[in-house]
Amino acid sequence: MRAALHAGLSLLLLPTLLFAERLPVAGDAALLARLQIKAVAELPLIFKGEVASISRDGDAMIITFRVREAFRGAPAEDVIVLREWVGPWREDPQRVAAGQRGYFLLRSPTANGFGRMERCFALTREDQVLIEPPAGNLRRTSRRLRGRAHPITMRDEDFAAVLRQELRERK
Repeated sequence: MRAALHAGLSLLLLPTLLFAERLPVAGDAALLARLQIKAVAELPLIFKGEVASISRDGDAMIITFRVREAFRGAPAEDVIVLREWVGPWREDPQRVAAGQRGYFLLRSPTANGFGRMERCFALTREDQVLIEPPAGNLRRTSRRLRGRAHPITMRDEDFAAVLRQELRERK
């Protein structure tokens, strides 16, 4: 009975954690990072690196990455070229920018030749991984998110450790 109550309370408190203005301790940021990584941890290409270049070729965006640290599917110090359908770029023209550093989680190309960048956890100048950006004051954004002015970040080394642990647990 107690375990069920505890689990039920945890589920009720999860939205509060996800939408808190500022997470009080690194453990909460790590929990949020784990939740976001779990959603995409099955992807075949996961690495820390930098966007070397971006160009357009017809209905495709060509993104070239320099791999700095490989977690899955790409040797370190390698170069990965992703051919991604232009559709997502129409909705968000600044998905990534040349020179951007971060952790990139990519889907392999399908039969049509297009791969996809499923997630990017950007690295700041201070070597903090951006888990959740500050919420803008958008009309369509929930009131909870509208008020959060601070990004949720965690140290690069801590994020890498959380990512490694998640990937080990997936094996």
